Amino acid sequence: MRKLNSFLLLLFAAMMASPGVKAQTDAEYEAAMSAIGDGGIYRIKTNAGSTTYYVTLTGGLTSVKDNAGFFTLTKSEGGALKSNGIRIDTGSERFTNPPLANNVANLNPGNFAHSTNDRGDWERQVFFLNEDGKYAIRSCNTQPATSSWGDAGRTFWTYNVAEVATPSYSYEPAYVWELDGPLTPVNVTYKLVDPNNTEISKTVVKQEANSSVNVPASLVSNFLYEYSVEGTIGDTDSEITITRTMKNGVVHTLEDLSNQKAYTIGCERGLFLTKNDYLASNIHNSLQNAEPTDFAVINYENYYYLYSVTDKKFVTNNGSLSDMPVNGVYDAISMTPKADPLFLYCFQINETTQYGLNTNGNDPYGYVINTWVTPDAGNQYFMIANDDFDPTDALAALNDFFHP
Repeated sequence: MRKLNSFLLLLFAAMMASPGVKAQTDAEYEAAMSAIGDGGIYRIKTNAGSTTYYVTLTGGLTSVKDNAGFFTLTKSEGGALKSNGIRIDTGSERFTNPPLANNVANLNPGNFAHSTNDRGDWERQVFFLNEDGKYAIRSCNTQPATSSWGDAGRTFWTYNVAEVATPSYSYEPAYVWELDGPLTPVNVTYKLVDPNNTEISKTVVKQEANSSVNVPASLVSNFLYEYSVEGTIGDTDSEITITRTMKNGVVHTLEDLSNQKAYTIGCERGLFLTKNDYLASNIHNSLQNAEPTDFAVINYENYYYLYSVTDKKFVTNNGSLSDMPVNGVYDAISMTPKADPLFLYCFQINETTQYGLNTNGNDPYGYVINTWVTPDAGNQYFMIANDDFDPTDALAALNDFFHP
């Protein structure tokens, strides 16, 4: 059994001196390291109150067990703590010491720092075990120092709790971490197909053998579709098939539109809603609690006008809401078909200028109306018919404006 040098013994004694923490013997420490540094696969978790949180592959914390990262833990040579560094392998990245801000360690970066580097000492953690079976995880295996990098390197993993737990670092050992494992994960291929079984995309993730199906959100995030899932996860590599079918009521051509229908309208970046008498989009963080609004698309004298069903007002060509058009036919919106079932929305600002309606997260209401009219993810809109709509009031307002 390898003996720890006097430096390590002093370090362990200092770190283990807190109440309730037993100083480990050489044999106990070596046994702990051998157990977790043998190339086995583990989940890393902690308990905050009544909630168990798991470390994700990107250094975050999740309360959803199926979203936990699987980590290969391998003992490695070198570093200030010699052979006791543990390489936490995510498959592509390594964890490391916290980031620096003005040469000071950022103890609350929101996730555990990770890097595609593999520098041996810096991309190694050191696990210290107490008598309750909890680990304190030192952020790297470097020599402590007063310099900024050395200072950051002597930190430990911990967490802060507001509404949920978030990763942070501490200069004091935090014996809060546990390991699930060793585990036997399998490769699960999630395949997205259309109704004809033509593959659209797929992704491969590691999950525990015989676990529940956990479809990646990226495969089922398109608002236009409904999804069905087939397959189970066994004790070998498995494949799960997700079939997507376009929802009923999706508008494919302008001929599908009806004055007697209300529509959910949105693009890849977010849904339309209204706020403070303005058109808005729920892409904007400050509007996340606002209610999505259905819109009527009123065809009047061969022009189309957006009408908020909730507000009973029209959307004008600067994005504000009004009881009736303000700028006449320049408040009408053009809808140019693009890749089915998407449409490019534009306002005719004057006789010669056309502006595009674009969804982003920068404007206070989450949209802009500007000269950008090249189709992209933020300005190609879909429409899905929902409830029936009585257009009487909207048509009357248009008639009062154009034919008083």
